[in-house]
Amino acid sequence: KVDCFYLSKENFKQVLGQSPEIKEHFPKRDAVCAEATNTLVNLTHKPRFSELKKSGKQKRAIDAALKANSLFSQYDEDQIIRIGDAMYLQSIKKGEAPVKQGEYGDHVYVVEEGEFQITASNSEGKVRVITSIQKGNVFGELALMYNIRRNATVTAIEDSKVWVLDRFTFRRIILNTSAEKLKEYKDFLKKVPLLKTLSRVEREKVAEALDELTYKSGETIVSEGEIGDCMFIVRRGKAQAHRSGEEATIEYGPGDYFGELAIKDETAKSRRQ
Repeated sequence: KVDCFYLSKENFKQVLGQSPEIKEHFPKRDAVCAEATNTLVNLTHKPRFSELKKSGKQKRAIDAALKANSLFSQYDEDQIIRIGDAMYLQSIKKGEAPVKQGEYGDHVYVVEEGEFQITASNSEGKVRVITSIQKGNVFGELALMYNIRRNATVTAIEDSKVWVLDRFTFRRIILNTSAEKLKEYKDFLKKVPLLKTLSRVEREKVAEALDELTYKSGETIVSEGEIGDCMFIVRRGKAQAHRSGEEATIEYGPGDYFGELAIKDETAKSRRQ
């Protein structure tokens, strides 16, 4: 597989496109196809090691549950792993409700075993059953992002176990990994020949604008003739490029880049060559 950074034409223009000297940073060559943490209360429950311990199967199940959830799908693999590692196991007895409608919450839960029922009551006090959730489901996730009252009650309908994470730990993980990742990006970009002539400030802007994608072995990254709107920088692994009708291939490794014509071209549309 290969991990690539990509920089879109839009982001390129935002961070560097106004500089009249920017084209000099791109040498000519033949184209190829190819809520602040310090405002949060500290942990009310400090998990013991035995509560944090997980088997490989449990770790994979937690990761899969988080990735399938819309809130967590925006985070990368490293962040998901760290979030999962920080979750601790908690037993919930039948009839107990870890989440209660109208109360403020600051924990998210991943069901390890058992079953829960989600209910909500209207202004008249009439309760309706929304759904039931079982192993592998996530609930209470909005409490990590917003300090709002719960809009439903989640009750265990049998003795159950859940993996739990509090808002303070979640925010700390995200802030720390974001800072670490930005530093890692900036350090990596220093080694990219294409960007050596950029100033420190310009390089930091590029680092902030980068996104990261992972491609499986044999998967196509760009195709000859398609409309291009971003360039790629190889972070890990190797990629190969070739033109139709030609036997020769070009190999790219960490620090190499391709597709840069898509963001250099001032026309609205630029096809891969």
